[in-house]
Amino acid sequence: MSNTRQIDISLKNLILDDDREFVAMLSGEWGIGKTYFWKKLFTKEELKKSKKSITYLSLFGYSSIQSIKNDIVLKLSKEETTKAIFADAFRHFRTTSGTKEGDESSGLSLSGSIISSALSIIPEKSLKGSIICFDDFERLSDKVSFKDVMGLIAQFKEQKECKVVIILNEGELSDENQKIFSRNKEKIVDYNFHYQPSQKELFVAIKEDIEKITWCEYQTIYNFFEKIYLKNIRIMKQALYLLEKFSFIKSESYDKKVIDEFVKIALNIFVFRITSNFSYQELQDFKEYKTKILSETLFSDNKKIVRVPNFDKYLNSYEGIPYYITNDNIEKILYNFIETHIIDKEAINNLLNINNVHLDKENIRENVFKYYNMARFDFKSSVQECAKNIFTLLDKNNHLIPYILTLKQLNQYLLFIEEHTTLISQIFKDNYIKQYITLKPTQGGYQGEFNYARYKSFIEMHYPHLLGYLNNIQHNSLLSTLTIKTLDTLLNKVNHGFGPEDTYILNNTSPDTYKKYIIESNEFYQSIISFLSDNRAGFFNIGIQNIKQALIELSDENKDYAWRISQSIKETDIKLVDEK
Repeated sequence: MSNTRQIDISLKNLILDDDREFVAMLSGEWGIGKTYFWKKLFTKEELKKSKKSITYLSLFGYSSIQSIKNDIVLKLSKEETTKAIFADAFRHFRTTSGTKEGDESSGLSLSGSIISSALSIIPEKSLKGSIICFDDFERLSDKVSFKDVMGLIAQFKEQKECKVVIILNEGELSDENQKIFSRNKEKIVDYNFHYQPSQKELFVAIKEDIEKITWCEYQTIYNFFEKIYLKNIRIMKQALYLLEKFSFIKSESYDKKVIDEFVKIALNIFVFRITSNFSYQELQDFKEYKTKILSETLFSDNKKIVRVPNFDKYLNSYEGIPYYITNDNIEKILYNFIETHIIDKEAINNLLNINNVHLDKENIRENVFKYYNMARFDFKSSVQECAKNIFTLLDKNNHLIPYILTLKQLNQYLLFIEEHTTLISQIFKDNYIKQYITLKPTQGGYQGEFNYARYKSFIEMHYPHLLGYLNNIQHNSLLSTLTIKTLDTLLNKVNHGFGPEDTYILNNTSPDTYKKYIIESNEFYQSIISFLSDNRAGFFNIGIQNIKQALIELSDENKDYAWRISQSIKETDIKLVDEK
């Protein structure tokens, strides 16, 4: 039997079936649902049948013991089982103090002194069996004497023979109040119930809050809270309240996985922010700190990290969720929402749309792999059918393939399809390869940044008839957007390292382009002279010849040009015309 069920049965037996007065303590951690459990303990039918009345009072917000007494009297005076008792007491004070007829209004218009004094003249056994619940002891104001509250509870138990239930988190009482409570607990408290509900039982308390969020699945929320082992109803309700504000997401056509991931990210941030109260910058510092701690755990030889106590206590509060989209982007939007109560809907939708596309790509990739592996390892499947299925995926999503498969992977599947079906031709294969050749490096994708040297080697081996196409694309891609800044940077870079694209650019830049940039910029001209002084042969022979041709033509065009060029090269070993 669960802890919750045991307490449920025990309290009901004490309250409904036992005539003796008592004080029972319902203790447990903050936010775990003690108050919710108490308020849901009895059904209306059970109370009606037993003719019992229950009065509930939270001690939070009271500034004096007198105001607590007053409210208890007022609450008791409204209960059906105690109305007559308090009506008699109020009539007594009306006649003895001169209060006018009709002023009692169940005690509401009477003075505080009369209300509280009413309690003292009620016969001892008149309230016998009345049930009074005091909650939020740990939130009691410093202005109210804790000892007086304990005395009031003792009065209701011993003098009025009431059944009193006190709800509290004993560990959160102030040091002074803990001492007072410890001294009086044994004398006053008859039963101590420690409330420890299961995760499943806690979810009953937030079921309605979850059901308001109609744009995601109940199980997604449940699984998240279960995974982080959150057992604080108050925090869960706050997080769900914030999540509910994103209902606009349901109007979009997002894949279930995309929505599930967003829900996990959002709840992760909301719960962490509620518990830690960290700013966004503190979150970034915390994440960096947690990464270092995990690294230290995995690699014991790492340098020991200086511990940050304020971060350490939240290490298990922030979940490392696998993201399809960069977590920083969406977390920043969520943090801004928490702090400003404004949602950047456009930014959220843009990120989720990107996520949707990424998910589509991932699904295509996984299905291609699945059919290929079925063909290789599943003896119950048809190799031909697997090849047809891969063809369908490639053909239907041809514009996405360069972002999903590497060129080597694609070629592997094309050869597989070609071997087992008659669905593809050389033109079909060529068109796919051309997509990879024309893909701009900035577009990225699974295949990584375009590398002409690597692709050239692959095409020479598998598609030699496309070499001319590759070279043409290479020329246009590298030279069509060439700027004086790019070329100047390249001239100064080559002595410290260069790649195939660098060699191609310098060797294929025309003399006319060099001339144009030399005239435009004296800094560029100085880079030209420096390059010629340091590079006389090797990889850049063609480029050097083009530069020298540009200088010769400039010297022929203008006397000033000729003088400047002669001055620049006379103290170097540069020879514009090679000696025979």
